[in-house]
Amino acid sequence: MNIRKERAIAINHEFLQSGGDLPFSAEVRPQLLSMSSEPVETIDIDKFVKLIQLDPGLATNVLQLANSVYFSSAAKIVSLRRAIVQIGLEEALNFIQVVFYRSSLPKFPEIAGGFSDKDYWSHSWACAIACRSLGHPTIGTKLLPGELYIAGLLHGIGKLVLAIHRPDEFLQCLENSVEFQLTMPEAQLEMFGTTDTDIACELLKIWQLPDNVSLAIKYFQHPEEAEKEHQEFAGLLQLAYFIANTSGIGNIN
Repeated sequence: MNIRKERAIAINHEFLQSGGDLPFSAEVRPQLLSMSSEPVETIDIDKFVKLIQLDPGLATNVLQLANSVYFSSAAKIVSLRRAIVQIGLEEALNFIQVVFYRSSLPKFPEIAGGFSDKDYWSHSWACAIACRSLGHPTIGTKLLPGELYIAGLLHGIGKLVLAIHRPDEFLQCLENSVEFQLTMPEAQLEMFGTTDTDIACELLKIWQLPDNVSLAIKYFQHPEEAEKEHQEFAGLLQLAYFIANTSGIGNIN
């Protein structure tokens, strides 16, 4: 095992021991993860509803979204199945992923340099939307939309771990990258002995996400370094990251 991987595993272990939790209940998590990676047209909506019903907090969030200004109809929606129909199955799947991953992690304090909780999640959402769109079947890719979306959503999760668990050192990385004209990975290697993408890759393995998702995130800054079978996914994620950056939505550090 190389030193970067060892350091990434150690930081994740410290983070999880300090309160970072798994993003799904043990009963629901593997089934929802599997379902979210399937083509939408193959998903059994009744099975989907039954899974959500196993988690009262999640069911409440879905109903709240369906009754929000964006989706609401004239009558109040109280049926979970009707709520999902109102939102749309694909958007419901995406929303659930955001809810669980965001709620499973502590909110981090504002960090000088423009790295905030709100900006981080806004940028992650923009990257997720872009990544899913780039993987449309009409361009010839066989990558699953759900996996593309989750890779875009979680591409920066390693930064979030560092910002929450090592805020002072993370801030120093931001300052060093500017002062010494370093890339963030270079600044992180000097400070932590590993990078946020290494940390993200190892954390997603703990969370039992598919290897192609974790490896796409690990190599998205340098897709050519990935094994051939993962280069397309990493390359699409790199392009999605660029699109999200140029959109001006959220934080791009």
